[in-house]
Amino acid sequence: FMCRESMRSPYIRTDSDWDAFLKSTDVKFRKQLRNKKNKLSKAGKVTIEEHTTHSPAVLEEVFSVSAKSWKHREGTSMVSTPERRRFFERLSSVASREGWLSIWLLRLDGRPIALEYHLKHQGRTHGMRGDFDEAYREVSPGSVLEAHIIEHCFTHELKEYDFCGLDYRYKTKWTDLVHPTVNLLVYNENFRSLSIYAMQKYLPLVKGIIEKK
Repeated sequence: FMCRESMRSPYIRTDSDWDAFLKSTDVKFRKQLRNKKNKLSKAGKVTIEEHTTHSPAVLEEVFSVSAKSWKHREGTSMVSTPERRRFFERLSSVASREGWLSIWLLRLDGRPIALEYHLKHQGRTHGMRGDFDEAYREVSPGSVLEAHIIEHCFTHELKEYDFCGLDYRYKTKWTDLVHPTVNLLVYNENFRSLSIYAMQKYLPLVKGIIEKK
């Protein structure tokens, strides 16, 4: 077997005071966040809602936002393939039944323009997906929605906000805490599997030695 670190997922401990936490972040970051909120509010009426039960109508709105995001052009949105869409439909149904579902929508003048798809469990919320309508990029709806959810975690006695995924810069502006994720690779004891194991384990080492030379 072989263990490999696959990613470092940032997270925020939310079992403290929101105002104190916000003050602990960078001054420039706080100013940028205020500017984004002000800019969005000037664009129209902003409403934010959380849905914790499975609703086909709400899910269609979620899919509509994801289909207008930059991820859709790259083939990685929630509806880029029929299989992805079915996965989130099924996941939403199961998560709703188990009490895990947390879907957030930000609306501008009633129109959904940003979403966060979360799963909640044991006092933690895990951000599985976050998308926004590309046409509204200039008013930063995704950033405003994310900030709202993080504040909500502090004020509603959750223990942790897990960004999930990679440690992108927009996440590490919030926190320097990370959850390292490890992949466990298990190999059969036949010749083919052992050959693959040897290649994956030793070729990077050999390559590193050659590059140093």
